[in-house]
Amino acid sequence: MSKKSFEYVIEAIVLIKAKEEERKLEDYETEAEFEQSKNQGMIDCPKCGQTLRYSIMSNGYVWGRCSTDGCLNWMQ
Repeated sequence: MSKKSFEYVIEAIVLIKAKEEERKLEDYETEAEFEQSKNQGMIDCPKCGQTLRYSIMSNGYVWGRCSTDGCLNWMQ
């Protein structure tokens, strides 16, 4: 992974962590929906602007994959 790509991954992880901290139960119709969406979601890719899907594993590792072929894709 190039240094620039690594910088984009760090930026994405910061955005993901911030989004997870902002989640509120009242933003969801049910508590089950809130829990189901916990530790997974989508953000705009900081490299290309397309959709980047992510998951946060129970051990704290973050997996991310951009919808654009050849863009960001990692597991930390």
